[in-house]
Amino acid sequence: MPLEIRARITLLLPQPTTRRQHRFIDLVVSNFIRICGGVTLTLKGLPTGLPSIFSGWWLDENQQIKGDAILLIFADAPVSLQSPALIAHLERLKLGCQRAFDQDIVWTTIHQVERIATHDFLRS
Repeated sequence: MPLEIRARITLLLPQPTTRRQHRFIDLVVSNFIRICGGVTLTLKGLPTGLPSIFSGWWLDENQQIKGDAILLIFADAPVSLQSPALIAHLERLKLGCQRAFDQDIVWTTIHQVERIATHDFLRS
């Protein structure tokens, strides 16, 4: 069984609310497409073109429950997890996200995925 090894990048961002944040999301998506060949970002209705948000609850260290509206973006880079260029890019991306969304922390992760590539491009 052929496996395709990639570095999965996961980025969790607050719901964009300003024009500047929406433009920043466009830039992030464009960069993922350029680097990874594609990106997964569910759209909320094609006419609006706005990213979908999922709602969740965050339980903080003080046992306070807070509602959270989150945008999920992920892409699979065709490089090793230890790629210095990938790590440097993600560190710059994380800092840009924290600034654009005025956040202390933006959750950004990478992990290896092994995609089963058997029968790719075979429709019958």
